[in-house]
Amino acid sequence: DSTACDYDSTATLDDGSCDYISCACPNDVNSDGSITVADLLLVLSEFGCTSACAADVDGDGSVTVSDVLSVLSAFGSIC
Repeated sequence: DSTACDYDSTATLDDGSCDYISCACPNDVNSDGSITVADLLLVLSEFGCTSACAADVDGDGSVTVSDVLSVLSAFGSIC
């Protein structure tokens, strides 16, 4: 399925494992369908976290300026 996050153009068989969630809206930290102040506050509340961070938007294992900037770059977007 070309709309799946893990789309593989070489696949010839649908095994039902398509992922539609992981890339849908990574900056929507609270999963409410839009990037708002609430998402920014969640990232700021975990700023400096280095282990099991729920607000690690960029997936690098910690919540840093990069995560804040990522949320700000998508601010106001609807997922």
